[in-house]
Amino acid sequence: MKSYEILLLIVFTAIWIYLLTVFKRKKLSAFYFMTGTAGFFLIVFSTFKSLLAQGCAKIICFLLDLISNFAPFYTIYKEYNIIFIDHNNTSISLFIDYECSGVIEILVITAVILFFPLFSKKEKAIYIPIGIFYTMIANVIRLLTIISIVYRYGNNSYYLAHSVIGRIVFYILTLFLYFYMLSWKQIKAQKVGRFKFETNKQEVKG
Repeated sequence: MKSYEILLLIVFTAIWIYLLTVFKRKKLSAFYFMTGTAGFFLIVFSTFKSLLAQGCAKIICFLLDLISNFAPFYTIYKEYNIIFIDHNNTSISLFIDYECSGVIEILVITAVILFFPLFSKKEKAIYIPIGIFYTMIANVIRLLTIISIVYRYGNNSYYLAHSVIGRIVFYILTLFLYFYMLSWKQIKAQKVGRFKFETNKQEVKG
């Protein structure tokens, strides 16, 4: 990073921390959650994007390489983060860059869990590794979907497989994670059916 970029990052981080302290002190949970999630993502992504993307890509390639033993229609070159997909007598290459590595989605789910107000510290410590692992597996399934389609239909199917079908598969799997961890947690936290009437100084609970 250039010197002015580092300075901007420091200023942004200081403002972010200040806003978090204000929102937490004022008990503004929604603003604390949104500010914390967005700020954490931007700070970590801008600082460690290359390192995290390389790490995630290596893990994804490692998992795909294991699976290729049972699906020998593609080859992984882990040192280059490249997948070669066989189709007839040709090979189609797919490079695992930071977009395909899943690092963006991993940072998002980490930030969301970290600042979700209904989670205790213990729950955060449990759910963050689960969220990261689940997101990686979902990304592997997405890539296997793309590989299978390209293997079957060739290079002309790549755009549809990568930009449409693969993303739909990934987003559906991700929605399950968000619903289970966030929406279901919020539903359970709501107190439904508890109301009280007072009639002639007698309390009736329903």
